[in-house]
Amino acid sequence: FILTRKSSSSFQGIYSHYSNDNGLTWSSQKTVSTDDIERATTATDVDPNSSYYGRTYSCWARLFPPYSIGFSYTNDGAQNWTAPLALSNVNLRRAGGEIALGPNNEVYICWAAITSVSPFTEVNVGFASSSNGGTNWNINENAFAMNGIVGIIPEKQSIRVNGLPRIAVDLSNTSTRGNIYIVTSQKNLLPAGSEPDIILRKSTDGGLNWSDGIRVNQDALSNGKYQFFPGITVDQFGGVNIIFYDDRNTTSDSSGVFLARSTDAGSTWIEYEISDQNFKPIAIGGLGQGYMGDNIDMTSIGNKLFPVWMDNRTGIFQMWSVPIEITSVGIEN
Repeated sequence: FILTRKSSSSFQGIYSHYSNDNGLTWSSQKTVSTDDIERATTATDVDPNSSYYGRTYSCWARLFPPYSIGFSYTNDGAQNWTAPLALSNVNLRRAGGEIALGPNNEVYICWAAITSVSPFTEVNVGFASSSNGGTNWNINENAFAMNGIVGIIPEKQSIRVNGLPRIAVDLSNTSTRGNIYIVTSQKNLLPAGSEPDIILRKSTDGGLNWSDGIRVNQDALSNGKYQFFPGITVDQFGGVNIIFYDDRNTTSDSSGVFLARSTDAGSTWIEYEISDQNFKPIAIGGLGQGYMGDNIDMTSIGNKLFPVWMDNRTGIFQMWSVPIEITSVGIEN
């Protein structure tokens, strides 16, 4: 197992730990970068036929000029990391930094580009790709426009939110293999309405071109309901699965958790409420203003989805999950 984390005392630095005994014990920290960062994400090449088999990649957003996306990798299970690389030195504020691998072991990274003045709105998505293990990069600072939801939601106890892009690639042995999907939370830019909606874009040519936005949540447009913080995975059937917080079935100060699934590359969606109880989002004491955690997520293994989200129904924020069995056409009851 490999995990990355920020410094415990400030924004400065990314450190990794590894475990060779299924998480029972962990290594001492290894330095990935000493940058002041927002967060880091990782992905490992698990294709035994790949020239980069076993290589683990990490990327992050630097918080000071030129705000570049940082990148590094390890070839020895996170014992050592390469010197950090700046994917671009254009002086442009960025947030996020999300990484995924393609069917031919391509490395894909996306991020949000944000305005330089408050409220630092996320105005477009940047995208970078490498076909040689992260040595050379094709970079598009403006792959497509977005209007992120960065700020707070007063109705939900003023929790802090954002529209950070999340990325997944179709690695199935189906006709949609190789599709790249990026999902965001945004509003006031069609197809999103006046409240936060979940918006998906896809590329069928390795990120050179992107589709128009696709509204994932299927409730009525601009109905006063909030959908935010999506996570995404593509399963072995080519199904696109997106998890997100959603208050359509509860009061404005609370939220549940929904799963939207598409079996036709995002053209149509079926939704399922996967949380068995709603909860009231609140800020976690001692952290940044309004912070309850920016990310929920999901992975797929074989015939099952494993979502994970934050929920304080017990009075304490904890990680919750539910295994979901899938078939080639939909969710199994």
